[in-house]
Amino acid sequence: MKTLSSKLVVIPLLLFAFSCEDNFFLMPMHERISGVWRFEEVTYRDNWDLKKSNRTALYEPFELEFLPNRIIVLYFFDEFGVFTAVEGLWEYDQVTSGCFDGTCSDDDIINFYFDVPVPPFFVHEWEIRRLSVNTMRARERRSGGIFNFRLRRID
Repeated sequence: MKTLSSKLVVIPLLLFAFSCEDNFFLMPMHERISGVWRFEEVTYRDNWDLKKSNRTALYEPFELEFLPNRIIVLYFFDEFGVFTAVEGLWEYDQVTSGCFDGTCSDDDIINFYFDVPVPPFFVHEWEIRRLSVNTMRARERRSGGIFNFRLRRID
């Protein structure tokens, strides 16, 4: 009898868990990442340094919009206070990063670039560390160190 009652509790919980957020985690990446994102926190760690430095202020004026048709738009106010939008392209790839004991892990990679380079944005390759309905965490490796990004969906 105890098994039946535990099944009656577990089954509704599973149905509820997989029905939330329109099955967000089952959607393809180009649909999951679509939307306007604002930078919440940006840190940088030099290759030979143990301490991270906060670079959030450099990215705060920018918002990124990933469109499902592989277009990315960077929104910001320029030095004259004029609202500007710069378009570019983005693509998604899944790369196998390492195999241990016969189990391999895949990394979600987003590459994007803009038609007009806007510092600090040039060509980027982000490893998506976490993507939920409202939060994205990404890592970018550069020759000098590693950037970690935390973005919040605002649309």
